[in-house]
Amino acid sequence: MNSKCNCERDAKKANEFICQDYEQSEHTRIYIGEWHTHPEKTPFPSGVDYGSIVRNFATAEINAPFLMMVIVGTESIYYSLYNGTVFISVEPSVIDE
Repeated sequence: MNSKCNCERDAKKANEFICQDYEQSEHTRIYIGEWHTHPEKTPFPSGVDYGSIVRNFATAEINAPFLMMVIVGTESIYYSLYNGTVFISVEPSVIDE
């Protein structure tokens, strides 16, 4: 069910796209994670968010050594990496050359 505060992803369709893109790119583009929004100022992952990344990491056919989770809130963004064991919260920085 899709709503303002909920969205169900079609995992089969998403995996088909990821595998097709991987092949079309001659194995140069891989799946590294997912992003979504939360209707709150400072977003924080829910149990569903954590579970989704853990399942995706465990079942991905083509896997990076980590998966990234990005949650966009109304005033800030939450970033973390999952390495198959633990979630690591990260604070990205912009490099201006």
